[in-house]
Amino acid sequence: MVVRVAGREAEVPAVPAADWLGILMQESFNIDDVFLTLAPELADAVDEALYSGFLSFDDYSDLILKVISQVSGRPWHIALRLIYNVRANWDTLGPEMLRWVNPSHVSLSAWLDAALIVMLRAMDPKDVTMFTMKLTAPAPGEEAAEMEMSQEDFAALMAGQ
Repeated sequence: MVVRVAGREAEVPAVPAADWLGILMQESFNIDDVFLTLAPELADAVDEALYSGFLSFDDYSDLILKVISQVSGRPWHIALRLIYNVRANWDTLGPEMLRWVNPSHVSLSAWLDAALIVMLRAMDPKDVTMFTMKLTAPAPGEEAAEMEMSQEDFAALMAGQ
């Protein structure tokens, strides 16, 4: 993936999930570690752009979150929630994850796909709906899109039509 900051381009290389997880699975994940670790040639340009005011910290954060979304194949907040859930439950999910997929041989997106399947299979079926609602909830600071439905549509839905 090519990223452009302050007139400079740098490639965030295609690396296996293990490289991404080394950054994103940290208990104290620091957003700066994404570029510092995976695109160090961009670090100086980012620093200059931030300190000169050419790039705001919000725009910088948004750029990194877009990169995470791109490589994870899902919105960044869902990717991070999946990763944090696996980390928090590693004692039970870890062995099953390692049976399914080697993070050194697959993309972050593929690893997250496997993580989701492993988590759903490990759950009591009555907990799946609440888990998926929490997982797919809007990112912090974003509002959920309101769903509008007529009374007739709602009645038809409830009647199973």
